Amino acid sequence: MKLSIVATVGLVLVGVAGALAWTHFDGAARLKAGKWTRLQASVVQVIEARGAQHGGIAVLRWTDTDGKSQDGGAYVPVADFKAGRYKAGDSVQAWVHPGFSRPELSEAEPNLAPDQGFTGTAAIACLVLGLGLLGFAGATGRLLSP
Repeated sequence: MKLSIVATVGLVLVGVAGALAWTHFDGAARLKAGKWTRLQASVVQVIEARGAQHGGIAVLRWTDTDGKSQDGGAYVPVADFKAGRYKAGDSVQAWVHPGFSRPELSEAEPNLAPDQGFTGTAAIACLVLGLGLLGFAGATGRLLSP
């Protein structure tokens, strides 16, 4: 005997809910680790991401508040990458956050609230749907398939 397809989908949805909940709470903890700081950085090089459809990564160098030189890779959107907006030696505005490993290339302070809202809502939806399917499978005797 093995699990029915309904029970299997329910279990997978509960697992996805767990992964989304972890992502949500991990992101929230990272955001609480500090604040975004705007800084002036120089572009060391721009590298194409694994494929042209993914844009690129600009390797940035800046000086932190302790006077130490820091390097980090910021994502470059496809349109900016294709247009050659960032070149080695350019001076750019970037945002850094102590909870995140990558700087952000942006004129405005990054707002991760939409991402946080999505992962929280998606986790709850997957959990409810998964538990609902498991409950349905158990109530109708379809938990196991012959």
